[in-house]
Amino acid sequence: MSAVPYLTNILSELKIDVIAIAEHWLRKSQFHFLNTVDSSYRAYGKSVDEYHPEMYNCNFRGGVAFLASNYLCPFIVELDIESNRICGIEIQFPGQPSVFLISVYLPATTQPFHLFVDELEYLMDIYRAYTNLGTVFLLGDFNCKIDGPRYKFVNDRRSNLLNTHLEATSSVSLHTLTFASGPVHTFQSYDGGPKTAIDHIITQRENICHISEVFIPDEDIFNVSDHKPIICTMEINGYRRSDSINQYLLLTQLSEKVAWTKAIELNLITDYSFAVSQNLWSVGAPSSPATAETIESYYKTIVDAIMTADHDTLPHKNFVKHLKPYWTNTVNINHAHMRKRRADWIANSKIHNRNNSFFRA
Repeated sequence: MSAVPYLTNILSELKIDVIAIAEHWLRKSQFHFLNTVDSSYRAYGKSVDEYHPEMYNCNFRGGVAFLASNYLCPFIVELDIESNRICGIEIQFPGQPSVFLISVYLPATTQPFHLFVDELEYLMDIYRAYTNLGTVFLLGDFNCKIDGPRYKFVNDRRSNLLNTHLEATSSVSLHTLTFASGPVHTFQSYDGGPKTAIDHIITQRENICHISEVFIPDEDIFNVSDHKPIICTMEINGYRRSDSINQYLLLTQLSEKVAWTKAIELNLITDYSFAVSQNLWSVGAPSSPATAETIESYYKTIVDAIMTADHDTLPHKNFVKHLKPYWTNTVNINHAHMRKRRADWIANSKIHNRNNSFFRA
């Protein structure tokens, strides 16, 4: 935790609400140190020896955590995740869909590939489960590059595997997109190796509309880490904090999320397209020369037409506030069984055929 001075500066200067920390290296007996970094924040997470605190010598690399502002703590529930490389919190404002933040530290490239595969498979299982219940963000050190409009490279097998999962869940790394600013590389090794982007904030594409800013700060004298932080500003469940009076201000609620898979299965995309065209049929382009007011009015008309068509023709995800994916012992046993079956399928060529016994399993 040699970067604590830089961490405290980031927290105060940028008024951070929640920060994810990866690879803090703290043992269970030392984890309380995170609560002393800033009295305005509370720590949640896993120690590097989370499941083996009795060991005298600890050679593990890792430890993941969150520091959350005290004003958010009454609305936070820590998630039960069986991994010392993954931790999560749920932010639940009354009567609103949940936001799930998951801090990640995947195995480094110096470790066997199968360890990376196992941890990534478990992470994506968790990701898929929680995306059915709210908005999910994965944050941390993935030890894996993800391409995007701002970042291109020759894929390796780690990147190919992760990209397969991201495509299946329609997810992206935010700082690789065009609206992000600052450097794109997040890691520079101490021994002068190449700069890479292995740290990410990942979410589904449909959540991008709630992101107002993503950037990586420039070099700082206090940052002695070989990683750079990614700063992201988002609207969470229609609430924000007032910096002056420390209370919640209710904003316009986020629009309902479209159940795109169901819409495609029911062939509703054509209906949606027709509804949009009908709503815009009689709308003419602004007369020239256009003023700022006429452009704004034209823009609002188009948005209203799209939102009306969305509401009238497309199915939406239902928020069930009492439904939470608690990981009981029974769920853990079944989940371990499912992972074993999936591992067997992967080891036997990943054949997509219902006649294949491993695929049916």
